[in-house]
Amino acid sequence: GGLKYGADYLAYKGDPRMHHAEYMVVVAARNEVIQPSHLVSIGRVGAAASKRGLIASVGDDGIVNY
Repeated sequence: GGLKYGADYLAYKGDPRMHHAEYMVVVAARNEVIQPSHLVSIGRVGAAASKRGLIASVGDDGIVNY
């Protein structure tokens, strides 16, 4: 679902059948350098779609960091 917004996933605060997605999630490698222009584009698309941009990565311990 997130590809429409240039994201990897959409995240919902409740049941997706009852709520619109609140977040667009972009997954990045733990040590990936994210260009400022990419951050700006995530913010702009999120604002246009009434969603918040969220960047996530998985640590070596398997825990997802936001």
